[in-house]
Order: sequence, then structure tokens, then C-alpha cells
Amino acid sequence: MVVVELRLPDAHEAEALKPYTPEIRNAVLRLLSSRKASQLITLEGKDALAEDIRKAVNVIVNPPRRNGSAPEEPVETVVFSSFIIQ
Repeated sequence: MVVVELRLPDAHEAEALKPYTPEIRNAVLRLLSSRKASQLITLEGKDALAEDIRKAVNVIVNPPRRNGSAPEEPVETVVFSSFIIQ
């Protein structure tokens, strides 16, 4: 079981993420299922997963722009409030 929390700069950003909840859950589940338990046992493995989740959520919420400018990234960090590997 994994509980993921997204750290955002303000509450307004959290409201903006709500419509994307199904896509965010799907991305998190896909990333989790792509990892082996042996990868997630280490601190480095958890940190890499958190960074991949952050990037995936930011792409879902603000896809890359056609003009080449970097999109805003509302999710600053991803933290795990529970992480149980069986």
C-alpha cells in the first residue's frame, strides 16, 4: 500500500488538480506497477519514484507547449505518507 501526497504552492493549485484525478491515479498506478519491490526498498528507489510521479502529474496538468516554452509545474514535491511493500 502506498499513500502519495502532492505538495503544491497553494490551495488554489490543489483545486485545479481535482479534474485530473483519474489521470493522476492512473499514472501513479502505472509507475508503481512498473517497479520491482527490490527497487522500492531503497531510499534511492523511492526518491526516483517520487520524482517520476511529480513529472508525470505536471505533464498531465500542464502538457508541454508547442512554442517550446516550459510549462508551469504546480507539483513541487511528492511525499509518501505510507509505503508498505509486501
